[in-house]
Parts: sequence; C-alpha cells; structure tokens
Amino acid sequence: MIGDVELSEPPDRGALSVHQPEGSLIIVPMPGGRYRVVVKDVERLNVPRSTEGSLEELRESTRRILGSDLGARNPTWLARVGNASRLAPAYRRGRIFLAGDAAHIHPPQGGQGLNLGIQDAMNLGWKLAAEVNGTAPAWLLDSYEPERRPVGASVIEISRAQEELASATTPGEMAVRDLFAEILDEHREVNRSIAERVSALAVAYPSEEGSHPLTGHRAPDLQLDGPVGVHRLWELLRDGHFALLTRRDKPQRQIEHAAVTHAVVPEQDVAQWGGADTALVRPDGYFAWLGAREQTATALARWIEGVAAPARGASVNLNSYTRHTCFACASGRGC
Repeated sequence: MIGDVELSEPPDRGALSVHQPEGSLIIVPMPGGRYRVVVKDVERLNVPRSTEGSLEELRESTRRILGSDLGARNPTWLARVGNASRLAPAYRRGRIFLAGDAAHIHPPQGGQGLNLGIQDAMNLGWKLAAEVNGTAPAWLLDSYEPERRPVGASVIEISRAQEELASATTPGEMAVRDLFAEILDEHREVNRSIAERVSALAVAYPSEEGSHPLTGHRAPDLQLDGPVGVHRLWELLRDGHFALLTRRDKPQRQIEHAAVTHAVVPEQDVAQWGGADTALVRPDGYFAWLGAREQTATALARWIEGVAAPARGASVNLNSYTRHTCFACASGRGC
C-alpha cells in the first residue's frame, strides 16, 4: 500500500527505510508536513488490488513491521499497488497510437511512470504537429515506436530491479540489497549511471551509422547568446520549433522556415560537441544532428519537409534564407 498521511511521531531524520522478515517500509517527507508511507506487508501480499485500502490497514501493517504506526492520520491519498509489468507489442497501428499507461505498466518504484508517460507524449506530440502542419518527412511518425518502446522496456526492467531491492524481506534479498548499497557508496560513476537511468536523463534515441556521437542524446540547457528574453535553450524550444545552434565565429545566413529558430552558442559549450560547429535540436530537446556548417541544409532537409537539400556537389548557399529575427543580435537583418 501507499498512503500520503500526517504523522504524529515522524522519523527523527525525516526519511526512513526498514526491511524485516514481516515486510518492508519506506517513509519519505513531502511538502506541507505530510509523509508518503510505502508498505509491503508479507501477510497481505495476496489481498486483491481491487480491495479498497484503509488508514487502519496502513497503520496495522506499519505496526507489524516497525513496532509503531507513528501516529498516522488524516490521509489525503491511499492506494493499493501491484508489481505487474506489461509492455504493448506495438505503439502504433495505422492512425492509432499508444502512450503512457496505455503502452506500459510497471511497479511504481522511483515514480518513473510519470516521466515515461510525459516523454512519450512529448516525443509523439511534436511529430503529430509536424504531420498536421505539413512539415513532417514521410518517415517521422514511424520513428515514434522504435524510439519510445525500447525506453518503456528499459524502465520496466529497472523498476523490477528496484522493486526487488526496495521491498527486500528475506535474508537473501536483504544481503543483495546491502551489497548493492555498498557498491553504490564506493563507486561514484556506478551511482551516477543508475541515477541517470532512473531519472530518464540517460535516454538516447537511435541514430544513423556514422553520425555524431551526441546525435539522439538529450541536449543540455545551454546558455545562448540571444536577444533579450531568450537566454536558455529550453526557453527557445517552448514554441515547438527546431533550434539551429551555431558558433559565433561560424556566421551564416539564417534559415527561413517556420519550424526552425536560430541561436548562437558560446564557444565553451560548442567545445563539448567534439569537432562539430553546428547542431540541430529537436522540439523535444534531443540532438537531431551535429556537424559542420556546410552540411546544415542537408541535415534540415532530412528532418523538415520544405527545406531543400543542395544538389550533390553543389555549394550550400544559405543566403536565400532569412529568419525574421536574428538570435545573435536581435535585429531583422539576417546578419
């Protein structure tokens, strides 16, 4: 069971994690003086999920595991959760798309389902918008499933592992949990890797062979050399456009297309791009492409219908494109 309650006798350090043969108990402080109590009571594992939970049941299980119910009272939320895991065999059939809980369910450890569902919606949303607006290349909607379904499968595996560790009750389970905790404490990189997986910061989408190593990875919230009011990359993405980022010492005419906004990135950030001087960021915040300025038109043509790619062997003339506002100096000159 999970309950958001007030506690008359809260844990001294606020949070608490207890593992006993009788079950496991996790208590986490929440805003407003409430606490989230997560309890796995060995005696009540087979209670049907449809059975409505009660405060008294939560208090009884807490007493059985901890020896005290900590004065739990005034619940604002009580829920009985299971550890079932399911993944839809497909995320798209024709005009039907699945996202969020319709596409995947898993144990609630780490609150990963919320991030997962929002990312599904964001990934699909900008692609549907591009289709409706006529700017989507033919393959774009088909990319939703191969990008998001592997992420759903990964979260299911991670949450299953978390569920086993977080609800350890047998001597063998607790031994594995203790050993795992020691490894995390001793190895910072392992700790960071797991944290990035659980938080979804490690999500990376497939990219073509030979593409830049950062392609498909989440773009950081870069500081921009832009006009007043636009200082960060994520602010620039709020309008649902692609962001075309360039180095200040690699000036180019702006790309005239309703789906693209241009900005200049400080040199210290571009230095992290591994030799690339230009980057295209998708509306959902992931790198679509990184490379040389001369390849910009070709990259845009792949991702956005209506941007003409140069003929093979032809020079790239970006002077025919003029963005209404230059994000390097806030003028309308096109720089």
